[in-house]
Amino acid sequence: MSNFFELVKSRRSVRTFDGNMPAQTVIDELKSFGENIVNPYEIPVRFEFLDADKNKLIFM
Repeated sequence: MSNFFELVKSRRSVRTFDGNMPAQTVIDELKSFGENIVNPYEIPVRFEFLDADKNKLIFM
């Protein structure tokens, strides 16, 4: 079981994008969904939408 926790701790999620921002309505819908999602483990889950420029994110 400890191996599982080590895997969870080291997990990384990487996405690639075409550089086009989705419409603000789509972003608002995603944020609303993220705030209201229910998971089977009844633990809080937080989704964050980061601004690439503000957070100095690098696009490759």
